[in-house]
Amino acid sequence: MLEALGSGGAVNKAPKPIFQQVLPADFITASALSTLVGAGSMGTLMTDGDNTPWLVIRENTKVYAIPQKPLRHSVPYRTMQSAQLLYGKNVTIKGGVWKVRVFTGVDGVTSEWMRIMSGLVAGGKLSNGANPPIRWANLTFDDIGLGSATSGTNGVNNYIQETYNQYQYYTQGTKNQLFSLFNNNMDTTFTSNGWRPLLEWVSGTQPWV
Repeated sequence: MLEALGSGGAVNKAPKPIFQQVLPADFITASALSTLVGAGSMGTLMTDGDNTPWLVIRENTKVYAIPQKPLRHSVPYRTMQSAQLLYGKNVTIKGGVWKVRVFTGVDGVTSEWMRIMSGLVAGGKLSNGANPPIRWANLTFDDIGLGSATSGTNGVNNYIQETYNQYQYYTQGTKNQLFSLFNNNMDTTFTSNGWRPLLEWVSGTQPWV
């Protein structure tokens, strides 16, 4: 639980921020999640997708599970949009309800992408040069699938919620960069674009607790 009731029914303060790496066997694999949300035929599973661990963080009163690397690439934008994977659909994973969506990412300081991803990478900064609000870990760009050692360029640009206009959408990040905003044609599929879902805990069990 994010909050616990104290004596007299008073709500205690939210716990301190946490960071935890969770193996897919203890949560869900990329293939299983793809099937669960209807993304099994969308694009291509990353080579190491089913072995990709999850990074679990608590930011204030929210708990997020984020794949350490993108899970799929070459996902058509409009297909993902039709599957309701941009703004979220609720699924049950091992007794817990999670909203599966993608990051907000246009703002270089306050967006989820910048707050969270810059806090996971060693030396990561917001676009204004400031440190992230919370430093959860000190991973490398390669560790999170944005580095030069990734396989080719598959999946290094990550889908986010915001669109440029009615014909183009944004992606965030690229090789060795956290903040690198690109706009892409909605009717063109790119191997460099990757699906890195952001899972937000809604209720129920957190299986690793």
